[in-house]
Amino acid sequence: MIKKYPIGANHISVIKKFIHPNERGELQYDDHYLEDLSELNYLKKYPSNYFSSFIAIELENSIKEQLRARNYIIRLLNNPY
Repeated sequence: MIKKYPIGANHISVIKKFIHPNERGELQYDDHYLEDLSELNYLKKYPSNYFSSFIAIELENSIKEQLRARNYIIRLLNNPY
């Protein structure tokens, strides 16, 4: 399926270790605020062909923290083990 319909862009946020309510009161694991880089480790579970050259980091953190997350994501995707 991926070969026939390649992924053009990705949107990455964090996955928390605990479930929490969003602003509508719905329970979820995903979030747009990074507290710890380990919240991005779920990306290691996906094969590299699931990621395109265009990855949007959907975080509400400061630019400095987002750049730190970006560097961590690059390391994860280049060395998932």
